[in-house]
Amino acid sequence: MRHGAGVVALIQAGWLRPWGFGVLFALSGLAACQDHGASLCVTDTGGDGGTDGGADGGVNDNKKQFDQFVVDLAGAACKWQFNCCSLPQIDLLGTSAYLTETDCQWYTELLLRDRLLDVRAAVAVGRISMAPELAKACLESFATGGCAGPTQDVDPWVLLSSCRDPFVGRVAAGERCFVSNECTTGSQCVNAASFNTGMIPLTPQGVSAARTVAGIAPLVGTCLPYLEKGERCRSSEECAPMLYCRRPAYVCAAPSGPGETCKIEMDQNGELRDAILCDDATQNLVCGTGMCRRLPRDGEPCFQESFFLCDPDPVLALSCVGQGFNGPGVCKTAGPLGAACGSDGLPPCAFGLACLAPDDNQIGTCGQPPSNGERCPVDGRCVSPAVCNFLNQTCMVPGKVRDGDACMVDNDCVSLTCATEGNGLPGFCVLPETDLVCRGPGSGSFVSGGTVVLPP
Repeated sequence: MRHGAGVVALIQAGWLRPWGFGVLFALSGLAACQDHGASLCVTDTGGDGGTDGGADGGVNDNKKQFDQFVVDLAGAACKWQFNCCSLPQIDLLGTSAYLTETDCQWYTELLLRDRLLDVRAAVAVGRISMAPELAKACLESFATGGCAGPTQDVDPWVLLSSCRDPFVGRVAAGERCFVSNECTTGSQCVNAASFNTGMIPLTPQGVSAARTVAGIAPLVGTCLPYLEKGERCRSSEECAPMLYCRRPAYVCAAPSGPGETCKIEMDQNGELRDAILCDDATQNLVCGTGMCRRLPRDGEPCFQESFFLCDPDPVLALSCVGQGFNGPGVCKTAGPLGAACGSDGLPPCAFGLACLAPDDNQIGTCGQPPSNGERCPVDGRCVSPAVCNFLNQTCMVPGKVRDGDACMVDNDCVSLTCATEGNGLPGFCVLPETDLVCRGPGSGSFVSGGTVVLPP
């Protein structure tokens, strides 16, 4: 059972996908290219992502760039995990396959190679090349994106899924495609079903989004040019990125900017009837009271008409406090060292700090988290690698026993979860039942009756 629940969690996170027959179709198409040297193969890679060394030199360079990107990406993802996640969360992320950053590296490399198998095959025959600047930006997002904040749940797979697609398609419009990102800039790989499967991304407002790593998948279809601004459309998925299909005119249009008019009207069947959308593709705008606006920041009222109550930028570290007794609430920056904390009207402490109070019912002060063996703070943040044991309110270091191996008590397991009947006989460690919300290496995990849960 070492890889059971964790694989399900990764599938739900959108990382591992049950591709099924799509993989076979995609690989069979690429194999036909290699076997017959037909027009399926693209050999001129001296342009985008290629080199001056001719076709073979360009393909070989792109294969090397791809392989190095996988190594670097695995390293960036593992570094983020061990900077932001507690050991029980890492146990779940890796399905108990690793407990150290070194072991995380090889495991994640294998995972990435499996996930990008079809891309690697397309690179090998010149149908896809690398965009080094986008690959670099993806890697840097793990270093600059920060851990999960008060308004944003982040794990390494969410970060990776949000990366702009660093692979450049080489297949011309009108030609057959076998991977979703094989087509040249200005076109996309589609078939009769792709518009109905969620493979073509839209922003929360409904604007056609820039393609990301999350959308990479095997897809047997045809490269079709995007519809540009002013062209007739049926849905926003047909329009070029940063445009949307405006109704009732049914033409591709640019979204509205700050202070400009917006509206969303639905018919009696719940279908979109009329819409002027805001630019949440490049400016993170939302529609409120008929006008496009940015999400609120420190000291501004929380915005109740959006999924995000406050600006979700992790650098701002905002949370909505005082909801209910203070109207819609107010967006406040996380509390610095020495700030008051511990009530619904106060923001949580900044990253790396804990809310220290005499007991859970009193106002506390943001300070340095307690160490192993010390009493848990109000928000449960301990000095890593310790986490808070809810049963005795004490910071403790998780054990080293992995999923599926024998244990006697919860403290034996790295997951802090020992499945035992309590009759003195050994049980076995199981993966924790917890969300993958990594807010810092010493936060997030509480032991409660053999189950790890997260604080609200």
